[in-house]
Amino acid sequence: MKLLLDIGNTRIKWSYLTEGVLQHPGEWVHRNQNAAAIREFVAQLPERPAQAAAVNVAGAQLQESVAAGLRDWCGIELQYLRSEPVWGEVRNGYADHTQLGADRWAAIVGAYALYQADLCVVDAGTAVTIDWVHADGRHAGGFILAGRQLAQAALRGETADIDAFAQRQASAAGGPEPGHSTREAIERGADFGLCAAVDHAVQQAQPVAGLAGEPLLVITGGDARYLLPGLSSQAQLRPQLVLEGVACLAGWR
Repeated sequence: MKLLLDIGNTRIKWSYLTEGVLQHPGEWVHRNQNAAAIREFVAQLPERPAQAAAVNVAGAQLQESVAAGLRDWCGIELQYLRSEPVWGEVRNGYADHTQLGADRWAAIVGAYALYQADLCVVDAGTAVTIDWVHADGRHAGGFILAGRQLAQAALRGETADIDAFAQRQASAAGGPEPGHSTREAIERGADFGLCAAVDHAVQQAQPVAGLAGEPLLVITGGDARYLLPGLSSQAQLRPQLVLEGVACLAGWR
């Protein structure tokens, strides 16, 4: 049994790979946790793995705490995966391949391994990333936007009156409809802008990046569920896309 980890800016997401199938997924919020709490989290994972691999965008200190926890718990070394110039037919589109986040690279590789088509790959987390991939595996570059929580926090932080109104109002269920209170308008506005960006990326992939046709939209990330109702484009939801890519990059698929 192999452990796959996606260490993001806010959460650690995991799954186990057994006979090519991802099982027992979960996630844990690591933000503001100390090293001891992170090691305790590792020791409470559901199964002891024989091997473990991860992508990490949350810094070296957190990376070492997770690695130390695995060494203490089950005596294995954690394999950290980084962006590479090439994986199979997939070619990194960055001028300096090391500048592409490892989680983005994993999502791109995972999506291409699944579909081998013209793709628009979206990861909706703390930040929202959008990447174009040609059917022959060429990564055509992408975009990084503030995620829905960051966008809301920025607006509230820079507009005192809006923040005061929003704090006095209850939140409602998300959706593509306009808000009918300041708080709803902030929340729906963040989603509306991100949905518009994703739909525009799908529409512009052919004329701007030269993809053969309209790409298949593949979306993942913790906030994907908020964006899906407001998208005009048809999307394939892959909640564990980054971990599927980790399995490929580790050579386990």
